[in-house]
Parts: sequence; structure tokens; C-alpha cells
Amino acid sequence: MHADHVTGAWLLKQQFGSAIALSAQSGAAGADRYVDHGDKIVFGRRHLEVRGTPGHTKGCITLVLDDSGSNLLPGS
Repeated sequence: MHADHVTGAWLLKQQFGSAIALSAQSGAAGADRYVDHGDKIVFGRRHLEVRGTPGHTKGCITLVLDDSGSNLLPGS
């Protein structure tokens, strides 16, 4: 977790109503949702799979988009 990420996430939440999701391993407070390895973040008909990838910090995660075979861009 880095200060620039926290500030950016907060600004997105203020401007667009975005929810803030953080790794449960991050040790940070104030998120709307805490995620662990294997969790799914659903949006519309798609989802992101959370994969714990500690390294730079113990709370690092990678988000993997589901492979539904459909295009993300309209008209593609």
C-alpha cells in the first residue's frame, strides 16, 4: 500500500462513487471491501479474480479478468 494509491483511490471514490477494495493482508483501514486470494469482484456480467501476490508489500494482489470469451469494447 502506498500513499499515492490511497489518495488516487479516494479521489475516484469522491468523483465517481467508486468502492475501495484492499487486500485483507494490507493492514490498512478504511476500505469499503477487503479481499483475499480467491475472492471474486463482480461487475456487470464480468468479474475479477483476486490473487495474492505478496512481494513489494505483503498486501500486494493481482486482479485477473475472467475469460468469458466476449469482447470488452462495444462494437468489437
